[in-house]
Amino acid sequence: MSITATTATSYSNIQTNVLSYISKVNDYDEAIIITTPNNQNAVLISEEEWNNTIASLEILSNQSLMTRIKYAEQDVKNNKLFKNIKDIEQYVLD
Repeated sequence: MSITATTATSYSNIQTNVLSYISKVNDYDEAIIITTPNNQNAVLISEEEWNNTIASLEILSNQSLMTRIKYAEQDVKNNKLFKNIKDIEQYVLD
């Protein structure tokens, strides 16, 4: 899932309508920017979106994995295809 829309609203509006906004972020893949008078804003997203974001950050911060992804992308561009499961196992385990 990914965020399809972003809405901004005041913290007082969130306080009054918190369940409605929680439904929005879960049902419609929205992110809600919660604004404050002193610009200490926050963002409300679904737990699923949060988990996806953390997983993405973990992948992006793993240099070894990112290098392997880069090489795999080059292999795809060069039409390097696997013929069987042993080819895949060898590629992954190398």
